[in-house]
Amino acid sequence: MALSPICEQTHLEIVRGVCPYCQHTISKGRILWEIPARDERAPGGQIEARPPRIPFPLFVKDENSRLPALISNLSERREGLWDDSTFQLFAFGWELDLWELEEIERSVGPDRRDLWLRIVLLGAYLHMERTLETVVGLVQRHVLWIIENTPGAFIAGMLGTCRLNRFEEDVGFRQRARELWIAALAANPRDLAILSNGAEFLERLDPVLSGQILRAARTLEPVNFEWSRRLATLYGRETRKRTDESRLDWAAMTLAAWQEAESLCGSELERLTVLPNLALSAIEAGALERARAYAHDALAQNPASPLGRRAVHIGRLVLGRIALEQGDVEAAKRGLIESLPATESSAHGGSAVFDDFLPHMSLANALLKRGERECVLRYLRLCARFRLSEIRLAPSTEEVERGESPELPEWLV
Repeated sequence: MALSPICEQTHLEIVRGVCPYCQHTISKGRILWEIPARDERAPGGQIEARPPRIPFPLFVKDENSRLPALISNLSERREGLWDDSTFQLFAFGWELDLWELEEIERSVGPDRRDLWLRIVLLGAYLHMERTLETVVGLVQRHVLWIIENTPGAFIAGMLGTCRLNRFEEDVGFRQRARELWIAALAANPRDLAILSNGAEFLERLDPVLSGQILRAARTLEPVNFEWSRRLATLYGRETRKRTDESRLDWAAMTLAAWQEAESLCGSELERLTVLPNLALSAIEAGALERARAYAHDALAQNPASPLGRRAVHIGRLVLGRIALEQGDVEAAKRGLIESLPATESSAHGGSAVFDDFLPHMSLANALLKRGERECVLRYLRLCARFRLSEIRLAPSTEEVERGESPELPEWLV
């Protein structure tokens, strides 16, 4: 149904909650129509391609008319363009009300051109404080559609790292997603974008298949640092899961993958991202002297930058773990406390520069198992100077204060 010019204006005012005639505030109405796309004539008289039809609720949100450009960018396989456009489309969904989502759902058709609308809807659903039971099915339906129809789009891989813990619990969804990725990879065995997305999506749902995909991509592009880095990260995650004798084998695989990644580094910046992981994986693999060498290399980095600060932090922790392995508990305790960067005083008790700093817990866990609760508790309280650490470590800190010995959460470096 086409809208008259006056309707295009009055509908905007109604959605904003103001009567266009008396100016009184009114409740939001349900606007069911779309703003029609208009033919735009170029100077030569030719009709240019018409922009996509945009559901009315999104038309209202798009005050700066950014949607057409973002939608167009989705077809560009260029880093920095399709990922940024995807995140911006996600953000459009954050401000939508449930009734608006219902109207947009009605606009989503079975063809491939509605990818951008699905991204907006997923942005809205996944941004909710807790995904509502009523939309879990919708989220899964959109995710499966994206895997089946646009596996090379940036969003396809990104969905595997979103807040989708429910997916891991749903056996039916997990199996269907796996089947669709296998089909996509079989049809496009040399498409590196699809290989990358499939490995990322399946990293937690099916780490074995994710590893197979990453190794296939590394074979196709052996000089790309990213494939080795991602394999090392995957192996490291599997190492932390193991509590039996296989842990040492996984640790050795992790160290080898990080060493391979180091050999492919194209800049000092890339090597600085690898160095802390080399030190940690070496000590996990029992290669103490190699771990010591990597740790001293990490300590030589400039702590003024975030990456340098992380390297120095891990270097001191690894030297502390070596000391603990060799029976010097006091040196290990000193290394734990001295590993944290100094902070400036502020109202929060720390520096805003370090609010995103996440201290590593491997040495703290090792000391806690040795009964060094007071030292670990001091470390955790010092970690509270960093806002993000304070939030994430608060439950563990309370457990240690009660005299318990929990497994402190470790994060990837």
